[in-house]
Amino acid sequence: MVTTGDTIVYQQRGETTSNPHDCSLLRNVRIIACYLFPSGTDATVKFGLHLDNANSRDATALLSSWLAMVRTADAAGFDYVSVVDHLVPFPNHRSSDLTLFDPWQLLATFAGITSKVTLLTLVTNAPNTHPARLAKQVATLDVISEGRTMVGLGAGGYQADDAAISSGARAFQVRYEQLAECIDVLELLWHGKETTTHGPYYPVGELVSAPQPQARPRLLIAGKSKPILRLVADKASASNFAFTNLSDLKLLMQRLTEILASAARPLTEIEITVLDRVFIGDSDSQAQQAWQSAGAPAVYGHPGLVGAADSLVQSISQLEAAGVNTLFLMFNDSGSLQQFSQEVLPRC
Repeated sequence: MVTTGDTIVYQQRGETTSNPHDCSLLRNVRIIACYLFPSGTDATVKFGLHLDNANSRDATALLSSWLAMVRTADAAGFDYVSVVDHLVPFPNHRSSDLTLFDPWQLLATFAGITSKVTLLTLVTNAPNTHPARLAKQVATLDVISEGRTMVGLGAGGYQADDAAISSGARAFQVRYEQLAECIDVLELLWHGKETTTHGPYYPVGELVSAPQPQARPRLLIAGKSKPILRLVADKASASNFAFTNLSDLKLLMQRLTEILASAARPLTEIEITVLDRVFIGDSDSQAQQAWQSAGAPAVYGHPGLVGAADSLVQSISQLEAAGVNTLFLMFNDSGSLQQFSQEVLPRC
């Protein structure tokens, strides 16, 4: 990746320039570096606490539990706290009356009780979100958290969410184009100048987006398809693979590495993150019982990370060896998070 301070670097026919007017034809021009979304990863595996709203009907009790878990994660050394951004519980076989908090108000609340963790949605459905509003939501959170904000975006496709706002099912190509345009519009709005765009999905008219983020937010894009991975290579500093077994993860890593090579970016510039669920016990059998008691959840056929501390450390080591930098983890209760923080986190 080529970086020149706060500039955008373009590439055409193998040549680079920071001035788009140097490109004789703007079609076939590829942005290969962008000031907006910084990159870089650390050597050791990092952890994020991911909170899935849709597991209780008692909103007051759920919020109280989550505030305690967020404080625990911040004190224990977790690097991130993320929340789900859905209108309808996912997967949609879950009861539709389970609590789904507004993610941005929730993250702002978390910002007030933490001092270390970076905050984000994992992830916001770009096709159902106008970037003008998203730019203000992210920037406001960034001010409240004093720069501890990351942008998490995806191309959507959860039909229950689409139906809830009568947007209807859209082909992947359309959702992909919406995601790409959303990112481009965010970039323009965070220049701090009056912005007008005429894109097919998100036109903006003479808008100055304020406040501005205190620091340029990093961008995480979730998804496993080749087009999404190419978008990661072009625009993001982090990727996310949700509920993926080790063998599939290795294939995704190989695919992403090849795409990054064609984009002239090393893999070290992308933070590889996974989303998974943890069931921990004093023994492997106790952890299995906890998994069974939770209904034996398996998303995309993947049961999650299930076992005692030694087994979890081994599983995490295998993920790290496969190239994972960060694990966003879901816990059924605060006791599981406490046990993980005391018995697993110090060994990773």
